[in-house]
Amino acid sequence: YNTINPVATGVGRPGTLVNSLAAEEFAAAELRYERMRRLVLLCVLAGAALTLLLGVWLIRDIVRPLRQVTARAERISRGDLRGGGADEAAEAAEGRQDELGVLQRAFTRMQAALAGLIGHVQRSGTQVHHAAAQLATTARQQQATAHDVAATTLSV
Repeated sequence: YNTINPVATGVGRPGTLVNSLAAEEFAAAELRYERMRRLVLLCVLAGAALTLLLGVWLIRDIVRPLRQVTARAERISRGDLRGGGADEAAEAAEGRQDELGVLQRAFTRMQAALAGLIGHVQRSGTQVHHAAAQLATTARQQQATAHDVAATTLSV
């Protein structure tokens, strides 16, 4: 670096002093620059690591409830309307006020409604079966009575 020394033009000693002071200040400035550059790089790397960790946490926070709802949907599609994780999912959904919590609570209500509906259909089917059995018994009794009446009529 060539420096201009307005104090010591042509004089050897005073110009050398000014040049050495400038060189020391330049070296100190370079050192401060290098330290600041390392600090900025460290901050950028720390920010990137923090962003990565936050991203992983956020993805897991979204994926876990979706997997629970998907597993419950699979069980329901196979006809399993028992709780089977519904209580656990309902408890997890209680703390969530976002869309996933709303979805989990709606799914719990749907599962309970389906179980109630299927139970009602089963009870109705049982009642129909009993009523059909009673009708069949009554029909056999009427047939026997009609047969007896016919036999009595033929004998008279």
